[in-house]
Amino acid sequence: MKSNFDFTLVGGTFVSTANRFEYENIAAKYANSFSFGSKIAIWFTPTIAFEGGINYTQTPLQGKNLANGQEIDASLFFSALKIIISPDENRNIQLGGGFGLVSSAFDLYIEGDTHPAFVFSLAFSKPLSKQVHIYLGVEDYIHNVFFTYNGYISKEILQNDLLFNIGFTFSK
Repeated sequence: MKSNFDFTLVGGTFVSTANRFEYENIAAKYANSFSFGSKIAIWFTPTIAFEGGINYTQTPLQGKNLANGQEIDASLFFSALKIIISPDENRNIQLGGGFGLVSSAFDLYIEGDTHPAFVFSLAFSKPLSKQVHIYLGVEDYIHNVFFTYNGYISKEILQNDLLFNIGFTFSK
């Protein structure tokens, strides 16, 4: 896998590890859901790359005493710019770190927002042919979240949003 350019299509699972917000007797967390996205990597050396990626998921926000028992649907967009390091030229293992954004939009009550994030990743690649590889990876978006409702701004909560992905990498 000694290409200079990789394009990866992924699908997988979004997992939120903490409450999205807490307010008086209300607490809510995103449900686990399907996600999909893509990544582009430019390899400057056989073991170091710059990668940009996006992912999307639609997930219900669920919790106790939330919206009179209604589910609130959220659309989440994840974007990242990372440095990728592989221990060898085959790039079977890839470690990444960088910065990203997590953007949200809701269908009821809550205003959408965008938060900066630190992003860390671990991926494995297995060749199917010279130019096609199976991709298996996890990304961790670490960021603080808050919400606004009727002029109230909640306290910030540290959030880890995990994306578990499987897909195909096309190398050139």
